Amino acid sequence: MKKITLSLLLLAGLMSCKKTTNVEVAVPTSGSLSYKLTDETGKGIPGVNINLHDLVDGLKMEPVVLERVVTDANGVADFGDLNPTTYYITADTPKVNNVTYIVKDYVQVLTGVVKQKSIKVTDFSGGVTLKFGSYYNQTPAGNIGILLVPFERYSSRPVSYLTKVADYKGTTSSAGEVTFKIPSLKAYTVVAYNLNTERIYEAYMNFAVTTNENKSLYYGLPL
Repeated sequence: MKKITLSLLLLAGLMSCKKTTNVEVAVPTSGSLSYKLTDETGKGIPGVNINLHDLVDGLKMEPVVLERVVTDANGVADFGDLNPTTYYITADTPKVNNVTYIVKDYVQVLTGVVKQKSIKVTDFSGGVTLKFGSYYNQTPAGNIGILLVPFERYSSRPVSYLTKVADYKGTTSSAGEVTFKIPSLKAYTVVAYNLNTERIYEAYMNFAVTTNENKSLYYGLPL
């Protein structure tokens, strides 16, 4: 009986001397972000600088760039791990159909979440309907050539030159109207000219639209 009791005590002592293993559970403290630019068909746009900005005191400003990543062949900019917060995104002039768009966006990164955002740059657009009539009697100016030239590319040059630098061109209807879908936040100069002689009637002050805005503008012509 004594032998059995001694054996049990030895076994209990050995078990109490076993090393205890502590398992540490890693708690994520960051999230990650990849940002994709596509055209209107969903095809990625490569070679575009995507800028990541922090928000200063929650204000919608464009402070110093925290990081800049170039989109890969699939149009993706991978920023990797980031602190969880809301970031401001800008893109360095992505182009679709040779028209440059201005991308300004906000993205929230959450702890432990892999954020993958894909946007069509053409979604950063608005609409504008331009109407033209006579200075003298407001008669609609139909069959007039219209060019939308980016503000920074406009100069007092012939129509043959302005046509090459214009983002959009069109012809007014019998009601003197023409409608365009254009990039938002981009300033344009409106050029109205005679389709036959290419005489420029007028080049008007700049205008821009915000995303999803539909703007209507009226211009008088010396007709």
